[in-house]
Amino acid sequence: MNGSIEKMRVRLRFRTVATLKSCLLIAVVVCLSSSVAQAGDILFSAKLGTQDHFNSAGERLTTVAAIIQQDRANYHKWKKRDPEDESDGGLFSSAKARAELGRDLARVKISASLRGKIINGTPIIYVGMNDDNTLVIGLKDW
Repeated sequence: MNGSIEKMRVRLRFRTVATLKSCLLIAVVVCLSSSVAQAGDILFSAKLGTQDHFNSAGERLTTVAAIIQQDRANYHKWKKRDPEDESDGGLFSSAKARAELGRDLARVKISASLRGKIINGTPIIYVGMNDDNTLVIGLKDW
């Protein structure tokens, strides 16, 4: 009888451990999936301050993509942040991710008016995902 009780305890312990492992795996999957940007999400908002208009060599940046990419480099790498800069949840913390962001932003179609405001001014903008999973850039006015 003691042997069968011990076997039952071992099976119960195994099931408990397996259940805990399953719960942990589910929790990890939920956390990872919630950190991925989805359509309709704002990825970040930022003030494109004066320092965001120049690269680390001091050269003036002349494209919207380069300015926003520099803003994220200033935010993550150089810790040169404007008070209005918001976190992107670490999405663009690596140089590789910022390079990909720059390539993706270069394909975003924006109005000449918005382009002029970004290149020649220091607006507060947002970068988000459209319903068709394309990037969008807009002026933050909320």
